[in-house]
Amino acid sequence: MRPYLNRAIACIRYPYSDGGTKRWHLDGSLIDTIPAHSLKIVCLRFSGDGEIMASASADKTVKLWSLDGKLITTLQGHQAGVRGVVFSPDSQMIASVSSDRTVKLWTRDGKEFKTLKGHLAPVCNACFLADGQTLVSVSEDGTAKIWNIDGTEIKTVGGPINGSTLLGVKPGQGIVTRGSHTTSCDLTSDLKNLLVKGCYWIRDYLKHNPTLSESDRKLCDGILPELLNGE
Repeated sequence: MRPYLNRAIACIRYPYSDGGTKRWHLDGSLIDTIPAHSLKIVCLRFSGDGEIMASASADKTVKLWSLDGKLITTLQGHQAGVRGVVFSPDSQMIASVSSDRTVKLWTRDGKEFKTLKGHLAPVCNACFLADGQTLVSVSEDGTAKIWNIDGTEIKTVGGPINGSTLLGVKPGQGIVTRGSHTTSCDLTSDLKNLLVKGCYWIRDYLKHNPTLSESDRKLCDGILPELLNGE
């Protein structure tokens, strides 16, 4: 853990009505208050590498901060209040969700990368899968959507998800929301099926293309071994 994080923490998902961000020592004493946003802050998260923080606000923006409280950049583009923000596992991408019914993806340096549209009501939260290429969003329209970060919608999952907080994804089980409810959606199975189909389509290319390296030729090993090995 980085030295600064040994000394201080920030409140996560606590609504500061004055738009300020409070930094605390681990012993509970206040370091300072940063006048961060013009309206209340609804979410504050550290990047996984411990280098920066992101604050999401009802003022329609997300702001990125260094750990000493200096503003790095402001992410602008949402048309309504931001409801949440999350970093990808490698900390290189940021997803923000909003009452404008969209999910926006941003690069770490603050450039807008993609806007994911499809929900019919405010989006409550989002979560990256471990691969960093897949995202799950939860909306007040009662659905969760699974996306590729290139903007492709993989699947929509219906069910009693209305307004729930997205807690995470359990491989082989599904989407976990507030109250430890898990939807009847096996994400691992869905993604595995996509891999199986993709490897089936390119099996001849991998087997016969003379320009491929041995490492590339083994790209689908373990996914379709019986097909790739000619069995």
